[in-house]
Amino acid sequence: MKVIVTGANGQLAKCINDLEPNWIYLDRGQLNLESRESIENKISQNKPDLIINCAAYTNVELAQDESEKAHKINGFNLKFLANTNARIIHISTDYVFDGLKSGPYFTDEVPNPINEYGKSKLLGERIIQEFSKSYTIIRTSWVYSEYGKNFFKTIFHAALVRDELKVVNDQWGSTTYARDLAKYIISIAKDNSSTKKEILHFTGKLYCTWFDFACEIVKYANPKCKVTPVSSSEFRTKAKRPQNSMLYCGASHDVLNIDWKESLKECVNRYK
Repeated sequence: MKVIVTGANGQLAKCINDLEPNWIYLDRGQLNLESRESIENKISQNKPDLIINCAAYTNVELAQDESEKAHKINGFNLKFLANTNARIIHISTDYVFDGLKSGPYFTDEVPNPINEYGKSKLLGERIIQEFSKSYTIIRTSWVYSEYGKNFFKTIFHAALVRDELKVVNDQWGSTTYARDLAKYIISIAKDNSSTKKEILHFTGKLYCTWFDFACEIVKYANPKCKVTPVSSSEFRTKAKRPQNSMLYCGASHDVLNIDWKESLKECVNRYK
């Protein structure tokens, strides 16, 4: 089976590469989702059996100003990935939901994104569903790792140099260690079924707030640093964030029976 992984420089693709180094990894310079020609050329050259799409426009704030670009990368141009003979595993997001529900979101609930990033990712889901002969769409949330830029590394380094951190305590979700998600993706990739059309949820086990997550990170970085809970209203942002990003994962959690605190511990050990 020939596998292409897009977004090779991103944290998720790097974690997949750690575990499956013999697959084909393409960065933005090699396969650029802004360019139909780039996409079609690489697919034609490699003729993959499976495409794992980790590439995306991920800057939630900037997407408010660059909506057209975000929708092109995360949405419209996925047609040229999907309209092939390859099976697709596509990474989506909790941001396709509005966050107004009191409990976790199930895979079959109607999305209603509240920012341009979420809208672009929902468009991508719908295009994959329309044009791909076989697909698995995986919605995830609050992804972090020892690679790239993410909340874990921001808080870890801030705690080393500051006496106090203020972190929002009114947004709920699940942290997801990219290495856990990578293992889950690999398990799906090795399922030889070529006719599946499905949407799945995968996150770390148990729900928390950003404040809860920060408190755990600080324990490893600098326990003397104080973490103070604050309302999200204290941070002015262009893009609205869902208050509730909880995703119901069901059977997907049976694949990796690790709660989020254990995953964080593993990430810290690898990062150090």
